[in-house]
Amino acid sequence: MHLKKTLLAAALLAAVPYPAMAANPSGHLEAYYLDSSLELEADDTVDFDGDGFGIRGDARVGENAFAFGEFQHAEYDRVGPVELNIEQIRFGLGYLFSRSESLDFYGKLSYLNFELDSNVADAEDNGWAAHAGVAFRPSGTIALFGEIGYVDVSDLSGPEYSIGASFDVTGQFGIVAGYRLSDLESDDDAGLNLRDLQLGIRLGF
Repeated sequence: MHLKKTLLAAALLAAVPYPAMAANPSGHLEAYYLDSSLELEADDTVDFDGDGFGIRGDARVGENAFAFGEFQHAEYDRVGPVELNIEQIRFGLGYLFSRSESLDFYGKLSYLNFELDSNVADAEDNGWAAHAGVAFRPSGTIALFGEIGYVDVSDLSGPEYSIGASFDVTGQFGIVAGYRLSDLESDDDAGLNLRDLQLGIRLGF
């Protein structure tokens, strides 16, 4: 059942919430479109391509602390006899260790619940992730983000990397984009490589 566990683990990597608090002292809500590519390596290599949508948000809960949450639904194209849908919920807390007008350093801890629905097997599981990140604002309307993290779920674990950017069209409305690369392995050396591209809108509050 290594394939099923590997596909399940892919669900928690479906999105990386950016710490909007770094660019706004209150919070943000975001809605995005997702283009996803999933590569599984065991005895053979299997590639899945798909797309989906998600919503996420974060809000300040203290002077330097913030809470965040996310829901995502992804549908992958049929590969042979396999049809695959994945839903994911992620929520957690973050903390700004250093903050200035143009540069922030932060950390995040996440609890994850994810569900796999396919014509082969259905399953649900939980996991966790930890990330460290930096947010840089070269101007008052543009923000750049980068994160490195570690993910552990089911029989897979490994690093996760992401970069992103946001552009404020107005004081309350903006555009966001991001790219993520996740590289996980199991104890028996099965591999997972996940590449996600996101494009969406952001509302500030």
